[in-house]
Amino acid sequence: MVNNAAWDNSGLGFNDEGNPGGLRLSRNTAFRNALVGFFLPDAAAVADANAAYANGRDVQAGPAVRATGNSWNVPAAAAPPSAAPPSADRPAAEGPRPTDGALPRTSFLVTRSDRGADMTEHRPPS
Repeated sequence: MVNNAAWDNSGLGFNDEGNPGGLRLSRNTAFRNALVGFFLPDAAAVADANAAYANGRDVQAGPAVRATGNSWNVPAAAAPPSAAPPSADRPAAEGPRPTDGALPRTSFLVTRSDRGADMTEHRPPS
């Protein structure tokens, strides 16, 4: 799973659903989920460059998870200023799509770092 965002869920953001298999989560953002942003107790997951902010608990990972370069791997005191929490202004992200179906332009959840979803849609040239 690459470049996704989960926000304001009443439970979990990203969840392995009890799957013990190999999952890869890269450049995803979990924000303000009530219970856990990244809930990976069972998966043999690789988690890299993800961001979790303001969740009930940002991450709950089992022993088979290999996590590097995520917001929870960097102590707050060592994080560069550009790793500040994302913009929380969500109206544009939840607004209507343009007629071409593209994602609306938004600064919502853009982290200003190399972690988390970039909140843009990448389309191949037509």
